[in-house]
Amino acid sequence: MNENLPHVTSVLELLNKPELIPWAAGLSAEYIKENFKSDLINIDEIVKEAKVQWKKKRDEAGDRGRRLHSAIEDFLNAKDGSTVNIDEDLEKPFKKFMYWWERNEIETIETECPIWSEDGGGYKGKFDLACYITREGKKILYLIDFKTSPRIYDEMSMQLAAYFYSFKQRTNYIPERAAILRLDFTDKPAEFYEILESELYIHYQAFLKLVEFWHLTNNKRF
Repeated sequence: MNENLPHVTSVLELLNKPELIPWAAGLSAEYIKENFKSDLINIDEIVKEAKVQWKKKRDEAGDRGRRLHSAIEDFLNAKDGSTVNIDEDLEKPFKKFMYWWERNEIETIETECPIWSEDGGGYKGKFDLACYITREGKKILYLIDFKTSPRIYDEMSMQLAAYFYSFKQRTNYIPERAAILRLDFTDKPAEFYEILESELYIHYQAFLKLVEFWHLTNNKRF
């Protein structure tokens, strides 16, 4: 595998995400509003801090997401009877995962599985779980990615499609379905969002166009 291939997530950064602008602006406005209540006001310092609130929130969310993924991986790889230590701020999403796990007949195949493909110029990545789930007496091979976001975004389907087809190319397994298991930090139940291969194929074709564009703009020969 060419180590210089872009990660799936790096390719998806090419997509416009208009919802991020009002989100970032809202964080800045809220920070200014809260800090103007103080008797000791340094407007320059407040504005400076307000500008970076979105980065801090993004990094905090990313850290919690990585720690949750690590905790779930520890559970999946643990031997029978082993315990997994869970940070207090991860208890809600981890309990959601366990609720989902205990109510499904699951046979783990791969965890934190690295993949790569030469399609579209080539890309690489890593997904969370390949497993058999029994549905109406039949074992169905799923490829699953865990998310902690407040909702499911369109680019997540493209990401899952990239993993799905590269997994088919590089292993002897033939996954039938893919899914996003959304485990946010609220009291709402987990969301298991399934995507059939017919829909995944459309997302994959769109993703390959992005891969081609990534290679074109990062290997400029024009």
